[in-house]
Amino acid sequence: LVENCYFHDIDRTGVSNTSSWMNRTMTENYNWVPSKNVIIRNNKFERTGANALIVRVSDSALIEHNLFTHCAIKQSGNSFYPFNCDNTLMQFNEACFTKYNKGDADAGGFDSDWNSKNCLIQYNYSHDNEYGALLVCCNGIDDGFNDGTIVRYNIFQNEGHHVIRVSGETTNTTIHNNVIYTGAEVSDIDIIWHKNWNGYSDKTYYYNNIFYNLGENNRYDFGQSTNNLFDYNMFF
Repeated sequence: LVENCYFHDIDRTGVSNTSSWMNRTMTENYNWVPSKNVIIRNNKFERTGANALIVRVSDSALIEHNLFTHCAIKQSGNSFYPFNCDNTLMQFNEACFTKYNKGDADAGGFDSDWNSKNCLIQYNYSHDNEYGALLVCCNGIDDGFNDGTIVRYNIFQNEGHHVIRVSGETTNTTIHNNVIYTGAEVSDIDIIWHKNWNGYSDKTYYYNNIFYNLGENNRYDFGQSTNNLFDYNMFF
């Protein structure tokens, strides 16, 4: 349990864990032994060198009511991500003003990362990050995977460069009932970007979302991703 703490002005990462028992594929756990009952709640992360929070090799970790602000001020990093985890729940968090440094691969809000299953991202507020609100990803080599991520009931507002990035050979991602707002001052970005990372995503579903776009020349780029489904969305 990490609760009611203030992590600030830290070079590289505010809180992270690791494990020697982490090897698995999508279908087989070789020696994957997850941490249990991980709770990160009611904390403030401010001015971290890179990522503010990383949770690895955990089952059913709960990440809620945290504020991530002005993170990744020196090097690449999203504010928070689970890596090689199952059933992570991220809810009621705010991520804002993550900084993009030239050459960074990541500088956004919330991330369902490599080798994760059934990550649930809900009721969060992401805004004014310089490199996106949401990343769902895996590297398409070494049996990498990301399966079953659900993103719902979030607000993504005025993000830089892109809003939603789905990268690598992710599968069965569902993004529904979110509000994606891009103001007039935000132009020439990808609202949705399906990116090649040694492969493209398959079976990404978007439904019941509101895309409210006032910027100019904003795009939807799906690359060579497959089996994308859009249903019951509103575009303004």
